[in-house]
Amino acid sequence: MAKTTIAGLFLDPTVITSQTAESSIAGDDVVLLYDTSASAFRKMTRTNFVAGLGGPSQATQSAIKDETNEDTYAPPDLIKHSPGVAKAWGTMTSATVLQTPSYGLSGVADDDTGRTTWSFSVNFSDIDYAPIGSGDSSSNGDINIDTDFPAVGSIQTQARSNINGHAEVDARMSIAVFGDQ
Repeated sequence: MAKTTIAGLFLDPTVITSQTAESSIAGDDVVLLYDTSASAFRKMTRTNFVAGLGGPSQATQSAIKDETNEDTYAPPDLIKHSPGVAKAWGTMTSATVLQTPSYGLSGVADDDTGRTTWSFSVNFSDIDYAPIGSGDSSSNGDINIDTDFPAVGSIQTQARSNINGHAEVDARMSIAVFGDQ
């Protein structure tokens, strides 16, 4: 059998290659490594080996919100706190029914002809948020969506015809809101 020298020690190349392949690995499984500081082979559990590899840790909500420059990753459940992500979005029909899916909205209410209040599931930290709206009308085509009366827990929209500027009753409206919650 041919031998390979590693710092004065001998390891037959078939010691590893002739072993049965493992399809899963447990935390207490053992790996063989060569410790250069001790000039010797050592064993280590998979759990200890992986823990020593390092790598990025999970970002905190405030780190994501503040866009902190650090070696972390944003987990899926915290992405919603990123400044560039809409905190609320949805579409409502002319019957003032919030369509599914929607996100961050707890409901809509018909306030007046073409005027709707959109309520947020989570309040914004202040009224300095950015709402974006769009819509269409079965009778007048495209419409403008004006936003008005921002509050931390809701915002009103007014649907107006692009043709004559009048308030729209049968409008289908969509809204997305960006800001800090």
